[in-house]
Amino acid sequence: MNRTICIGPYDPSWATRFQSAADELLHLLGTQVLAIHHIGSTAVPGLVAKPTIDLLMEVRDLDALALYRSGFETLGYVWRGENGISGRCYFQRGKSTRTHHLHAYVAGHPEVARHLRFRDYLLAHPEAVEQYSRAKFEARAASAGVAAAYQQHKSAVVESIAASALRWSQANSRDCRPSN
Repeated sequence: MNRTICIGPYDPSWATRFQSAADELLHLLGTQVLAIHHIGSTAVPGLVAKPTIDLLMEVRDLDALALYRSGFETLGYVWRGENGISGRCYFQRGKSTRTHHLHAYVAGHPEVARHLRFRDYLLAHPEAVEQYSRAKFEARAASAGVAAAYQQHKSAVVESIAASALRWSQANSRDCRPSN
């Protein structure tokens, strides 16, 4: 069964929905959690998005999450394992309409930096937000909203923004120690 993609304008309530979900996860997992980040399009004011909250959780021990499986299920999350990305534990919340995607990694995993870099680049570059929003609308129209085709249609723009984000991040993290 193919999911249909519906996108719309930024909704300020997404930040509240993120915080509510993050609070639930912190209550469930306690000190196992090192950080929970709001990522994806719903984390960027002004960016059109599917109304699905993406959370990135950094944990001490990925394998230990299995001990909390029933707690995740009580919160409405479906355990998907790595789901195609090595070193990740992935969860979906919501059945036919997904409300949340939860990506869990051990702190320091390269995917953490990649996701945060992409989000932070968009937050700092309104022109990239406009470019990405246009690409999403074009992909939605070209794919008739079929999820896999939608992803494929916007992939070139995502890759371009990711490359710009990497260059931007590298330029902004230069060693700033005074020279002798």
